[in-house]
Amino acid sequence: MEKSLSTKEEKQVTTQTPEANERPARLIYIGPNLPGGKLSKYAIYKGGLPTHLNDVYEACPAIKKLFVEPSSMAKKEQAIQQKGTPESVFFSQVLDYSKKGGGQ
Repeated sequence: MEKSLSTKEEKQVTTQTPEANERPARLIYIGPNLPGGKLSKYAIYKGGLPTHLNDVYEACPAIKKLFVEPSSMAKKEQAIQQKGTPESVFFSQVLDYSKKGGGQ
């Protein structure tokens, strides 16, 4: 004989599904602007890395490292200002790429 779930138990099951509780990731780009307006500093993207930049990621992989979650933005921006940190190296690589006309 099958036991049916009470209404309270059903609510617990439905409210605990990961899909219902997960929010799409928001990322903020903290790198330099790319020529032609393809990517601007502080642009916010919902749902992960923007796919319209796949060609840019291939040409300059460091760009991916400059998309951060809002909660870590201040810390990462401070790291960009400190010479020798991975974040400052990534920023410099993207800046060089941008100065060479990358992203157009």
